[in-house]
Amino acid sequence: MKIALIHSQPLYLKGLSLLLNQAIDDLTIVATASSLRSLIHHHQGVIVDVIVWDIPGHHVLTPGTRLLKECFPLARILVLVASKNAVYAGLLETLGADKVLPADCELADLCNAILNIHKSYAPPPSSNHVQEPDLAEGEVVLESREIEFLESLNMGLSMGQIAKKTKARKAHLAVLLRSLKGKLGVKTRDQLIKKALRQQLIGSKKFQGKP
Repeated sequence: MKIALIHSQPLYLKGLSLLLNQAIDDLTIVATASSLRSLIHHHQGVIVDVIVWDIPGHHVLTPGTRLLKECFPLARILVLVASKNAVYAGLLETLGADKVLPADCELADLCNAILNIHKSYAPPPSSNHVQEPDLAEGEVVLESREIEFLESLNMGLSMGQIAKKTKARKAHLAVLLRSLKGKLGVKTRDQLIKKALRQQLIGSKKFQGKP
């Protein structure tokens, strides 16, 4: 996943880049800029999946969103705002932002939002695109790290124990847990384990429910 970041403070950009790289696997920061126009001027033509834009105050979003959509047509736009006004946040989404979060949100919430809006985007079909085989209805394909994580949960390990075992950060594991709940369509950890076992995504040694 390719990410671009927009923020007026260079130190903030460096810190956020570091945190996101540590929290999300297969993430690459392809561009950082102090302003929207700087991003467009220096990085137009770069393939970007998600643009994270931290805007000050009640900035007028309409022209900026249109410019981003024109210059980065495949990108999803996630806006961070200082305003706590829910009406303002709703307005931003109607003007083109794919997601709006408060600027002081938790890292796990930001990572989860990035993963969700990236996953929700389906690129238009292309004659050069090789279509992947269709999955059966309800079938889920997991990566090896996701299977390992589920196996650890099934063994009854806590998040702290899994973090120590895999040398991963707890914030990363929290994002992974939310992502897996979304993939399997469940709300709790127990539901996640039981559904993974029923779909034979992991072994069943610890499973106490119905097969």
